[in-house]
Amino acid sequence: MRSTTGTRQRGESINNYIAALRKAALHCEFRDLDDALMDRIVCGVRNNRLQRHLLAKPDLTLQKTIEEAAASEAAELSAQEICKDSSPQPAKKPIPVHHEEASSNKAVPVTKQFQKGPHC
Repeated sequence: MRSTTGTRQRGESINNYIAALRKAALHCEFRDLDDALMDRIVCGVRNNRLQRHLLAKPDLTLQKTIEEAAASEAAELSAQEICKDSSPQPAKKPIPVHHEEASSNKAVPVTKQFQKGPHC
């Protein structure tokens, strides 16, 4: 259940938070609804860097606040998915590879272990 202060719940998406704020605002008599919503959204942003960025903008609008907050959240979720998909796998046993020397017909075992590139 949402508190009367309009604080964002843990795990709540920015879009759900904005919808809940709009619904709660129906029962309030704000002089400037857009400013009130914008203030609550900026306060509800969990990314400190984004919050500072929004606060530093002199010409910030409600629409721009919503766009930047949603884009930041989408980017964060995408980055988490990418990191999850490319997380380090347990080391596999080296695969023996045989090759022939140019000067002889003997097979010489060569052991190689392949690793993924940089991880998140």
